[in-house]
Amino acid sequence: MPEAEAAVAIIKTSTDDYLLLQRASNPQDPWSGHLSLPGGRREDEDDSLLATAIRECKEECGIQLSEDDLLEVRPQRLAGRYAGDPILVAPFLFELQSRQELHLDETEIADAWWVEKAQLINDDRHFEQAMTADKEQLFPVVRIDESAILWGFTYEVLFELLRE
Repeated sequence: MPEAEAAVAIIKTSTDDYLLLQRASNPQDPWSGHLSLPGGRREDEDDSLLATAIRECKEECGIQLSEDDLLEVRPQRLAGRYAGDPILVAPFLFELQSRQELHLDETEIADAWWVEKAQLINDDRHFEQAMTADKEQLFPVVRIDESAILWGFTYEVLFELLRE
């Protein structure tokens, strides 16, 4: 398998709260407005994909992760299959003792939530919805709040973990 081009940080607390971000509106971004995990493309200065996940987390939401916070390297997955620009992404699972204060980079991130595991797995929040131009294809989604729906790559990565 080729090496991933990007990395994301799945951040959980010791009490099973998970961090989700909402990407800022940007016509150049195929995932504009979608819910996401902290992360992005590997840059030349990154020694590793782990370094990419740590750097992106600090840039996007102000949380300084360290290798000591790393619990697990998760299986790589393709992101962007439905946006027409797939990219291989390396997810890393980190654990913090508690929710951290967030300092969002508003050029990249519009909003953020610490979401309890119980809320994520609550069946009343799960349904299927058309999320792409192809209105025939339905995707599993989770409603986080009135305006935030988790689906696609972030849904797949998170629920692969939560189902273990």
